Amino acid sequence: MKKLKIIAPSSYVPGLKSEDLDKVVPFFYKLKYNINYNKYLFEKKYFFSGTDEHRLTDLMDAFLDKKTDAIVILRGGAGALHLLDKIDYQLISISLLIH
Repeated sequence: MKKLKIIAPSSYVPGLKSEDLDKVVPFFYKLKYNINYNKYLFEKKYFFSGTDEHRLTDLMDAFLDKKTDAIVILRGGAGALHLLDKIDYQLISISLLIH
């Protein structure tokens, strides 16, 4: 089985609970993926999915986890723009080369 991480680096999803995401497990299971949620997925700060630091942590963790095969992003939005200058692109590129 491959490992898929779900993260939300932008806006939060109103009313989202882990039970809601459990509904997509059978779909990804058929594609041979186990789903993992990152630490701050369900956090809310204003209209963002947590603080910039927490969203950045989830994003970097998803890229740097050597066992992660795919990443699904919930909701796009301007919140991701706050992270662009904080992302360690060099570390991500090195991590992707090692995979």
